[in-house]
Amino acid sequence: MIVHLFEDQKFVDITIENFENVSVGLNKYIVFSNNQELKYVFRKEQTLILPNSSYKLDIDLIYKDCQLLIIHFLSPIKLYILKNKPPHIKVIWSVWGSDAYDHFSNQNFFEPLTNIVRRRSLLQRVKFSYLYALYHLVRYRVKPLRKELKILQSVNYVITVLPYEFNIIKKEFSLISKYI
Repeated sequence: MIVHLFEDQKFVDITIENFENVSVGLNKYIVFSNNQELKYVFRKEQTLILPNSSYKLDIDLIYKDCQLLIIHFLSPIKLYILKNKPPHIKVIWSVWGSDAYDHFSNQNFFEPLTNIVRRRSLLQRVKFSYLYALYHLVRYRVKPLRKELKILQSVNYVITVLPYEFNIIKKEFSLISKYI
């Protein structure tokens, strides 16, 4: 079974459609949401909606019959799931952009206008502090991604939107993953 992990986002339906076109019935689609009513996902009959909280999560349910885990956008709850992965399961991280770039140690690659907006954000200013790391650990049961790099070593494959992004992400996080 291929287990896909999503949040309630716009690209989930088309992703489900694409995977069902090539591997009908071999996929389990999990959407993390605090609401049973989803805003963007309309293929509700094909999805399992789970609470977006590691404290309410049934890890065994996620990994039941799982042979391949595909993480679509690496969020804190998915990092927690990855941290608790059984060793025999292969993992693909489908990078959507900010799930990687927001955690880069060097944040000086944005255009000038984007940098102005980011500097005004309180979250961006406290994000690299010890207090934020502590808050993140208590709230999600994992530290922020840049402090949990060891967990990323269990990712076997990485998919990026643009092919050249892979080497940038691989270098930043010292990944041993392969590009597909």
